[in-house]
Amino acid sequence: MSIAEIGRLWPEYEANARLIAAAPDLLEAAKAAVLVLQAANRITGKGANAVAALCAAIAKAEGKEAA
Repeated sequence: MSIAEIGRLWPEYEANARLIAAAPDLLEAAKAAVLVLQAANRITGKGANAVAALCAAIAKAEGKEAA
C-alpha cells in the first residue's frame, strides 16, 4: 500500500507523512529563528518567551531535555 493510498483512507496519515518529511527543514528553521530572536531580544528586551518555546521544541525534537 502506498502513502497516497493510505492518505485516501486516513487523511491524517498523509498529513503526518508531510510533517515528518518537513521535520529536518523545520528544525533548521527553528534553530535559525532562535538566533534572530536572541539578537532582537538583546536590542529590544522582547521575545524571551518565544526563544524559550523554540529552544524547548528544538530540545524535544533532538531527544534532549530543555535547558
